[in-house]
Amino acid sequence: MESRPPNIVICDHGLPGMDGLKLLSRFGADHPDAVKILISAHPSARLAEEAKRAGVDEYLLKPFSIEEIERTLSRRFQSHFDGGDPSGGTGDVPGEKLA
Repeated sequence: MESRPPNIVICDHGLPGMDGLKLLSRFGADHPDAVKILISAHPSARLAEEAKRAGVDEYLLKPFSIEEIERTLSRRFQSHFDGGDPSGGTGDVPGEKLA
């Protein structure tokens, strides 16, 4: 990842040895322009707020449909290339923009 960092990272919150939020936060510190999406099976307002503070762009709850992930990616990439707000959202609802 150091030689060719990805433009997007989708990471589950529940990882062995490290939670996904820490991974995305560390990655985002070195690659702030990358799209960072955190997924979780456990809805949590606290986790959503922590993700927002850590620079995570989206927070999605499992299970999600392939269409939902496609819409999320489309919004994020459109925002990235157009410079606009991808959702107009507040980040309070999973699947909305967090930053």
